[in-house]
Amino acid sequence: HSQSLGPLNKGNYHYDISCADAAGNEAKISIDFKIDVDLEKPKLLHTYKTESSIFIILNEITNCKYRETNFRYEEGIDMEEQSSTTHSTQLGISKYFIKCKDIYNNDLEPIQIIP
Repeated sequence: HSQSLGPLNKGNYHYDISCADAAGNEAKISIDFKIDVDLEKPKLLHTYKTESSIFIILNEITNCKYRETNFRYEEGIDMEEQSSTTHSTQLGISKYFIKCKDIYNNDLEPIQIIP
């Protein structure tokens, strides 16, 4: 059995659940859960370059992609260290367009780096 709760807003929730079969057997349980909503975009804190790589540091965990020209996120090349606040990639192109998303699908403002 499934039950749709509809769209739920941010907050704490408590549900009492009971099920009964034709023979009169009944099972009961309570569940508590919290819904958090993150509408904040990730923010760039720092960039730096080594002899072989560029690095970006963000204020929250993200997945980042890059290309040499502007692109749609789905078409990008994964940077190293996915699901992290620090991302890097090897030097090798003249310009880096970087896009990142957090776990709530909030987009970082696109970054352009010319090493």
